[in-house]
Amino acid sequence: MNDSMQPRAATLDELDALARLWLAGWTDGHLALVPAALARLRTLDQFRDRLAANLTEVRVLGEVGAPLGFCMLRE
Repeated sequence: MNDSMQPRAATLDELDALARLWLAGWTDGHLALVPAALARLRTLDQFRDRLAANLTEVRVLGEVGAPLGFCMLRE
């Protein structure tokens, strides 16, 4: 398997790229289904803050600095 497809720890430098991925995925999968009040809360900054607060729990696929996807498990 290619190294870029091995899960790895996220880095602080990737927070913006990861937040953009999360916002794009959330928008695609949820925007049409949730109340407008919730959609207004889901901003790029909000996703970035959530990632930063849980960075040790984030695993990324893709080259460092160019993430293709990620997961975050809590508790």
